[in-house]
Amino acid sequence: SWLLACLALLGPSWQHAEQPSASRADPLVILLDTTPAMLAADVHPTRIEQAKRKILDLLQTRQDAQTAVVAFAGSAHTLVPLSNDIATTQNLLDALQPDLMPAPGHRADLAVAHGIELLARGANGRGRLLLIGSSLDEPERAAIRTLLDENDQPLLILGVGTAQGAPIATQDGSFLKDDTGAILIPRLDEGAMRRFATDVGGRYQ
Repeated sequence: SWLLACLALLGPSWQHAEQPSASRADPLVILLDTTPAMLAADVHPTRIEQAKRKILDLLQTRQDAQTAVVAFAGSAHTLVPLSNDIATTQNLLDALQPDLMPAPGHRADLAVAHGIELLARGANGRGRLLLIGSSLDEPERAAIRTLLDENDQPLLILGVGTAQGAPIATQDGSFLKDDTGAILIPRLDEGAMRRFATDVGGRYQ
C-alpha cells in the first residue's frame, strides 16, 4: 500500500497550462498620418476621425495582441507603445489632432523608422507595420523601401480619403490655402500607394 501511494504521488499531473495565443505573437505598429490633410472631410466626419475609428475597430479585433500607435507629420512620435490597453489607446487617440504635432511636413519614412525601432525594442524585431494615410511622395517611398529592405519588415497600407478630395476647414470657417492663395484640396493617391505596397511585398486596402 505504501509503495502504491508513492507511485501515485510520482505519477503524471494533469493541470491547465495557459498557451500563448496567436494574437500575442503578432505585434503591430500603426503609423497614423496626423497632417492637416487628415482634416479633409471627403470621408465623414473627417479623415482623421475615420482613421481613429478604424484603429479602435482593429484593436477590438486583436484583443490581447500588442499594438503600438505612432503619429507623424514632419516628425514621428510614439502615441502608444506596444500594449494591449485599449482604453488608454482610445483616450490618447481622442485627444490627437494635427495641431498638436510639433513639426510641419509629411515624413512617413520617419514613422516607419520609428515603428521598426519600437518592434526591435519591444518584440525582438518581430511584427508588422500598418501605415494609415492618403499619400506618399517619391522621396518618402524611396526612404521607406530602403528601411524595409534593411529590416525585412512587412508593411500594410490603409488609404483614407477619396480621389476627389475635399478642402481643409480651419477653426474660423475658412479653408487652408497654398502659397499661391489657392484652396488646398488633398486627394487620395490610391494608385501610387497600391503600387508601392505591392512593390515592397505588402498589401493595400
